[in-house]
Amino acid sequence: MRDATAIRGDICGEVRSRGKDSAAAEVAGQQHGVVDLDDLRRCGWSRDQIAYARKLGRLVLLYPRVYAVGHSALCREGRWLAAVKAIGSDARLSHSAATAHCGIRPRSTLGPK
Repeated sequence: MRDATAIRGDICGEVRSRGKDSAAAEVAGQQHGVVDLDDLRRCGWSRDQIAYARKLGRLVLLYPRVYAVGHSALCREGRWLAAVKAIGSDARLSHSAATAHCGIRPRSTLGPK
């Protein structure tokens, strides 16, 4: 099985012909509305384009190098992914978040979805 980085890179390459915005939206759509700086760079975004998108509110900074696309009203999985991306590749969910994600603990015990 291919890793997520390779798949996201392929998505960006395929969608890039329709524009960098479309490529980033496609990646965000597969990641609960979250992208990081590496995702954006793979989609061809420059530092200036990222700054401009932030100014327009198209990218919302969640953590350093981690953004919500279009808005910050993320589902629980989006918030979890953003936190994991902010920490880095060695990060994992733990405790109640991990048990809810794996279906061991009911989601209703962890607040709003």
